[in-house]
Amino acid sequence: MLARIDALMDAEHGTPEGEELDVLTDLVEHYESKHVPMGYPSPIAAIEFRMEQAGRALHEHLGIPAEVLLQEPGATLAEPLAGIE
Repeated sequence: MLARIDALMDAEHGTPEGEELDVLTDLVEHYESKHVPMGYPSPIAAIEFRMEQAGRALHEHLGIPAEVLLQEPGATLAEPLAGIE
């Protein structure tokens, strides 16, 4: 079903293909809501999501540079950031 949805992704709304896409995505969503438990996101994913919602301004409210919050795991800083020791 997912392969068919992928094939229909460019279908225009109101066409038979667009209607098929709508039905298939609804069916997959319904199936997943019943059979695939959605766990909690990782702390990093939750912070990134909230930063996107806040227009990447969450770092200003927390007083933590965005580079620190969004760095890849294991990354090192090239130079120290002001206010972070």
